[in-house]
Order: sequence, then C-alpha cells, then structure tokens
Amino acid sequence: MGKLNKFILMLFLSGLLAFQSCRDENENKSAPTFAFKDQMMSGKIDDVTWTKQDGIVEANTVGQASVLNFAFFTTQPGGSACQVAFPIKGAHVSFLVVGVKGLYAITDPDPYKSNGAPSVTITTASGPTLIAKRGAVEILAISNTTVSGRIDAYADDQNFVNGNFEVLICR
Repeated sequence: MGKLNKFILMLFLSGLLAFQSCRDENENKSAPTFAFKDQMMSGKIDDVTWTKQDGIVEANTVGQASVLNFAFFTTQPGGSACQVAFPIKGAHVSFLVVGVKGLYAITDPDPYKSNGAPSVTITTASGPTLIAKRGAVEILAISNTTVSGRIDAYADDQNFVNGNFEVLICR
C-alpha cells in the first residue's frame, strides 16, 4: 500500500474515532438521571425533611389527551384530600403528566418546552416554587378511583423527592 493510501486510511480512521467519541459524549449528556427508591414518597423541601402524608390527582382532558394533575402534601385541615382548598398551604410537591401508564423523564425544566415530559414543582413552606431539573415520574397503574406510581425529582440539594405514591382521583 502506498504511503498516500496509508495516510488517507489513518486520517479516515482518526476522523471516525473522533466522531464516535463526540457521539458518546452527547448521548451521556442527554441521558436522563434518576433512581427510584422503594419507599414512601419523601425527601427534603427547603432543606427540611418532608414526607407525603396525603395527595390528590385530578384527571382532565386537554384536546384529545388525558392529563393527570397531582398534588402531594402533609395533612391539611378540612376533611378528605379532595376537599383541600387551593392554593395548598405549606410545603408541597405537584406535577402534571400525560394520563397514560409509562415512564416519563424530566428532560427540560421549562414546562412549556417539555414536549410531554412531566413538569414537577416543589413549593417551599415560605412560598417560593422550584422546578425540578432532573428525574422521572413513572405511572404504574390507573384505576377508576386511584393512580399509583413513583417519582424521583431533583430541583437542588435542598429540594428533592423520591419514592412511591398512590392517590385518590378527585372528580
């Protein structure tokens, strides 16, 4: 093989290797990061330990799509979870997700750009609302009366939740 052919072959292989390396880096950067814990939904809100004690979900139709709107909170005065007055007082977690069983990665912290990904918000006791930057929501079962699933949502080191949930559908 001539020197020119060897040089062209080496140049081609170097370019292929560089292209492959860039592709791997891009895939790793866009891969969602989450790890569900087998526990009751809990975490920290405003760097204070938080555990879901109650929750609700409202099933709505937007256009032709079924949408589930969740809210999780500590015990609220006023009877059953479906009688909770909005806005919810105190630290709470809420999210909106497509009403179909499945795994939904939090891919974009802007709910208007999420293309079907869940928009998870964590509201602190003092009022600021943070949007989760990474994680996932998995809807495991939907019946006529309840929805069950799991969540791993992270806004920052002081605001995150992880674990299982089952909530009553409020109509």
